[in-house]
Amino acid sequence: MFFPLSHTKQGELSSGILDTVRLKSKLERGTTLDRDGTLSKASHQLSRTLSLVARALHNVGICFIVVMMLLVVTDVCRRYFFSAPIIGADQLVEKSLGILLAFTLAYTAAMKGHIRVDLLTDRLPQRTQAIINSILSLIGCSLMSLITWRIVLHTKRIMDTGLLIAQVDIPMWPFAGLLVVGFFVFTLVLLAQSLEYLLTAVSK
Repeated sequence: MFFPLSHTKQGELSSGILDTVRLKSKLERGTTLDRDGTLSKASHQLSRTLSLVARALHNVGICFIVVMMLLVVTDVCRRYFFSAPIIGADQLVEKSLGILLAFTLAYTAAMKGHIRVDLLTDRLPQRTQAIINSILSLIGCSLMSLITWRIVLHTKRIMDTGLLIAQVDIPMWPFAGLLVVGFFVFTLVLLAQSLEYLLTAVSK
């Protein structure tokens, strides 16, 4: 025997069916791109590995700061007390500053320490924020890829010409090569963050 449902029961049943359909659609949308969480695990592992590499470069950058400090102090003391400055000290400090910058960019990005203007994006839904962050990280990754490639070409040109640092006759290509390493890791960090934000947007 069939008993008709009341309007309240029918509404609750319809609401439950809609919730089930929405949940199923959400799960299908998330698992299509990231089936069994494989991409999420790979992205997390990649980000963790790059964070360790970025931290190592950051520590090397700290060593460069110490070396630059000792070099500047020694140069100043020798200049004013013995009238015998270290030849080429200013150029070595200049090249070391570039390496310091390149080696700290990746670590700052991995720690999400770069300045962000989020006055408007904070008001958006989390999924929209993740999509915007993914796009911005991908744009940054593209720009850094071009910069890294140009530095690679510049390093090759320096190696071919045998360019030396004036006054000290030290080859310049090792300094340019270290810049390549720093910017390359920075590029990978931005790429990993773009993938991480994309997977976050899909899962929302």
